[in-house]
Amino acid sequence: MTNLLSFWVSDFVIENSSNFRKLSHNTLRSYGDTCRLFFCYLQEVRKIDAMTFPVSKFNCEIVREFISHLEKTRKLSPVSCNQRLAMFKSLAKYLFYKKPEFASELLEIRQMDNMKCSTKVIDYLTKDEFHEVISVINQNNSIGFRNYVLFVLMFNTGLRVSETANLRVCDIHFEESNPYVLVLGKGHKYRECPLWKRSGELLQALIARNKSGRNDYVFRGERGNPITRHGIYEIIESTMNLVRKKYQHFQDRKITPHSLRHSMAMELIDNDVDINSIRGLLGHASIETTNIYTPMSLKRKAMVMEKCAVKTTDSIPAWKEDSFSVFIEKLKNL
Repeated sequence: MTNLLSFWVSDFVIENSSNFRKLSHNTLRSYGDTCRLFFCYLQEVRKIDAMTFPVSKFNCEIVREFISHLEKTRKLSPVSCNQRLAMFKSLAKYLFYKKPEFASELLEIRQMDNMKCSTKVIDYLTKDEFHEVISVINQNNSIGFRNYVLFVLMFNTGLRVSETANLRVCDIHFEESNPYVLVLGKGHKYRECPLWKRSGELLQALIARNKSGRNDYVFRGERGNPITRHGIYEIIESTMNLVRKKYQHFQDRKITPHSLRHSMAMELIDNDVDINSIRGLLGHASIETTNIYTPMSLKRKAMVMEKCAVKTTDSIPAWKEDSFSVFIEKLKNL
């Protein structure tokens, strides 16, 4: 079989595009973009004929150099660099079985360490803050009402932005005693997200107003087209601009669609829901991903500290200044 990396990369992309792997559209796009950038790097920066570049020269060194090149020229963050590296690890795993004669080099790529990323404080809304946010939305027109329902649904269910954009009427089950949304998440895995009674009423009202059919998207634009991921980001940002004008304490807050997902998780943590249940509701494949929510919220920290606070009954005595100490301090400041 051929030893050309370009041939195997094409095969790799085609196989990942099939239903067999069931990768998300965003992951496939990221894989394709990383492959494109890599071959451009070989051709334009390293001055190597990318089309004849052999698998035998595909190793840790050239992957590391490429990632470093992206970091410098495209100002990529460690998180973005690790996403690019993930593609190479996946490609190396694929080649490991297709070209076993290069198993040693490919195994080294698969074992490459990710770049260290700083741990960010999770930005989220408390329940009171969420009510402040939705209070600025004008529900007296179709767009405002749609935005209001979108906020409530995302805070209630913790849906990802792509899951929200792709939600159809048939995914919402009202007929059950406990209404829920059936979501197709990452890895093409379905999960059930329970709805509050109020969320269900709002969704039913939105669907009725839009005269939506079972296969129609729940959230649509002014022209009736399904709302996009980018559209949801714009809705959140425009709403937060109104919130910042009304509430001073939101001035330095950066609230995104994912912040609403964080908010739902932290609300569950504060109500003593176990981490494995939260994992199932959020659709995480690994419990490790959900563990980012285990650090306590400020509210919970205060509650814990209050429980172990030392109880004292002594009144705070009035202080009498030591005249000698005051005198010496004045001399120091001369």
